[in-house]
Amino acid sequence: TPIALVSIVDAHRQWFAARVGLDAHETPRDQAFCAHAILAPTADLFVVDDARRDARFSGNPLVTGDPRIVFYAGAPLVVETGEKLGTLCVIDRTPRKLDDAQRVALGTLSKVVVQHLALRRMRRIAEMERARAVAAAGALHIESERQREELAALFEHAPVAICLLEGASHIIALANPLMCRMWGRREGVVLHRPIFDALPELAGQGLPELLAGVVRTASAVVGRALPVRIARGKDGLEEDVYFDVVYHPMPDANGVVDRILVVAHEVTDSVLANAQVAKTSADRARLLDEARASQAIAEVATRTMDDFLATVSHELRTPLNAILGWARLLKNNQVPENKREKGLETIERNAVAQAELIEDLLDVSRIVSGKMSIETAPLDVSTVVDAALDSVRLAATAKRVALAVRFEPGVTVIAADETRLRQVVWNILTNAVKFTPTGGRVDVVVTPSDDDVEICVTDSGRGIDAAFLPHIFDRFRQAEAGSTRAVGGLGIGLAIVKNLVDMHGGSVRAESDGLGLGARFVVTMPRVGAADGEGAIAGTKTPSGAPPASEVEEHGARLAATPDTRALEGRRLLVVDDDADARDLLVAIFEEHGALVTSATTVAEAVDAVARHRPALVVSDIAMPGEDGFVLIGRVRALAAEAGGATPVVALTAYARSEDRTRALRAGFSAYASKPISPTEVLAVVTYLLRETAAVLPALLPFPTA
Repeated sequence: TPIALVSIVDAHRQWFAARVGLDAHETPRDQAFCAHAILAPTADLFVVDDARRDARFSGNPLVTGDPRIVFYAGAPLVVETGEKLGTLCVIDRTPRKLDDAQRVALGTLSKVVVQHLALRRMRRIAEMERARAVAAAGALHIESERQREELAALFEHAPVAICLLEGASHIIALANPLMCRMWGRREGVVLHRPIFDALPELAGQGLPELLAGVVRTASAVVGRALPVRIARGKDGLEEDVYFDVVYHPMPDANGVVDRILVVAHEVTDSVLANAQVAKTSADRARLLDEARASQAIAEVATRTMDDFLATVSHELRTPLNAILGWARLLKNNQVPENKREKGLETIERNAVAQAELIEDLLDVSRIVSGKMSIETAPLDVSTVVDAALDSVRLAATAKRVALAVRFEPGVTVIAADETRLRQVVWNILTNAVKFTPTGGRVDVVVTPSDDDVEICVTDSGRGIDAAFLPHIFDRFRQAEAGSTRAVGGLGIGLAIVKNLVDMHGGSVRAESDGLGLGARFVVTMPRVGAADGEGAIAGTKTPSGAPPASEVEEHGARLAATPDTRALEGRRLLVVDDDADARDLLVAIFEEHGALVTSATTVAEAVDAVARHRPALVVSDIAMPGEDGFVLIGRVRALAAEAGGATPVVALTAYARSEDRTRALRAGFSAYASKPISPTEVLAVVTYLLRETAAVLPALLPFPTA
C-alpha cells in the first residue's frame, strides 16, 4: 500500500507534518530521501524507482528495515522566497514508474500543500498575535489599575493640597484631605459645590478674577506666599493664612478651558517666622553684616589668642632660661667667684619677673571668671603715686628717662583698694618708661576736684597708632606681635588696669597724636565714700568677719624690711608641705636662724606632731593631696588650748586670690603668705607672730591664745 507524507526537513531531522500509511513521526536527516530531494539543483520531482538497486539508498536503514522503502517520488515544497522546506512524497514497498499525469498531479499537490502550510502558518501567527494582544491588554489593564491606585493614593496622601475645579461656576470636583483641612471643611461639605458657595469668604479676595483670567488666557498662575483669609478657626472665625499656589488650566479637546487644577502648600508658619526674624530686607542685610562682623571679630580673637599664647610661652621661658642656665652653672661650680653674686642676682630677678607674669595671668583669669574683687578704704592717691614712682625709678634711671610729678592743690583722698590702685599706677608708669626711648621724659600730674581725682601720665615715647588706639585696653592685644617686637610683655597689663579702674567706679582713657608723638593715660577715680571713711563702694566686695588682706600685707611689708630673727632661736617650729623641695627650703630658712624644725608631709603627721612636740608655731601649705590645710587647721583648732589648739598657724600657698586669703583667715589661720615666698617676708611674719600677743595683733589672731 503506498504511503503519502508531507516531510519537513531541518538541520538534523525530517519530521512529518502530515502522514498516511506510516506510524513514524520523524527520522534522522541523514536517512531521509527528502533531504536529497530538496538539495537537488532544480525544483523538479525527485524519483527513485527501486531503491534496492540505487547505490545511494541500497544501504539506507529505511530501505533495509522498516518501512522497507523501494519506491520514492518527492515534489519539493518551495515557498515564495524560493526556499525548500521539505517535500510532498509518495513511497511504496514495491517498484513503480510514474507517468506524466502522475508527475504533474504530484507537483500540483505540492503547491497546494505549500499554500496550506502558509495559511496554517498565518493562522498560527494570527492566533499568537491575538494571544499577545489579549495578554498585553490584560497587562495594560493591570498597569492602568495599578497607576490609578497609585494616583489615588498619591492624591489622598500628597504632601500638598490638590483640588479640581470644573465648569463656569468652578465646581469642586475633587479635593484631597489636605486641601479640606486647609479649608477647615469636611470633604462632604465642599465636594460637588461651586467653590464660592462652599467657601464664600474667598469671593471678596480677588480669587474670582484670578480664576477668570486663567480660563480666559489658558495660562497657569503661580503665587508665592499669597495672603488669604479663611473661616477655619473656632466658631467660624476667619484666620490670616499664606499659600504657595499654582492654578493650572486643563483645556478640553477644542482648547476650551473647562477645568482648573489647583495645587497649594500652606506656608503660614514660614511667613510668620520670617516676619518675626526679619521684618524688612534691611533687617536681613543688617543681620548678615553683623554675622560677618562677628565672624571677623572671632577670627581676630582667635589670632589674638594664638599670638598671646605664643607670647606667654616666650615670656615665661625667657626668665626660666636664665634661671635654669645660671642654676646649672652654679651647681656644677662653673662660675668664677667674682661672678657668683651676679648669677644669684640674675636668678632672683628672673624668678621675680616670672612671678609677676604669673600674677598677671591670674588677674586675667579672675577678670574673665568674674571673681576679681577689691577691698576699699580711705586712701591718699599721692602716697600710691609716690610709691609707684619709686618702684619704676630704677628702670627709668637706667634708660636716662626723666620722671616728673606734680600734685595740684586739693584733697586727694578716695575710697579704693590700695594694692589694686598701686597696681594700676605701676602698670601705666611701667609702660610709659618701657615705651619711652633713652633720654625721654615721663610726667605725672594728680589733679583733685570736688567729685574725683585725676591721675594723668604723659610720656614722650613712640606713641600709639590711631588704628590700634580703640583696642589699647583689649585683652591679649599688642600693637606689636611676633618674634620681631621690640618690647616684651604679655599685653594684658592695660586690660587689667581698665578692669580694676572700672571696679572702683572710675574710668581710664588713652590718648595719642600718633606714632612718634608720645601717649597720655588718664585715670579718673571717684571720691565717693572717701570723706567719711566708708569701707566699700558700689561694685566692690569687702568680706565681713575677716581681717582685710591689705592689713596682713601692710604688716608683712613693714616687718619684711627689718625682721628680728632672735625670736626663732631655740623655738620649735613645725613645717607641713607635701612638696619636698618647698618643705626643705622652709626648714633651711628657719634652721639657719636657730629654730628647731620638725617637718610633716600629711595632715595626720602634722596633728600628731602638734600633740607630741607642742611647736611654738606651724607653717602649713594649703593644697595637699587627700586632706588639705583647711582640714589641718580645723583639727588643730579643735584641740584644747593646752594641747596645742591655740598654736599660731601660718598658711603658705600658691593660691593667691583675695578670696583664698579671706577663706584661710576665716578658717583660723593666723596669717597668710603666697608663693613664691621671700625668705625675708616669711621670717618677718613668723617672728612677728612669735613675739606679739593677741592684744597687739587681734585681727590676725581670731582664736584664743595660751
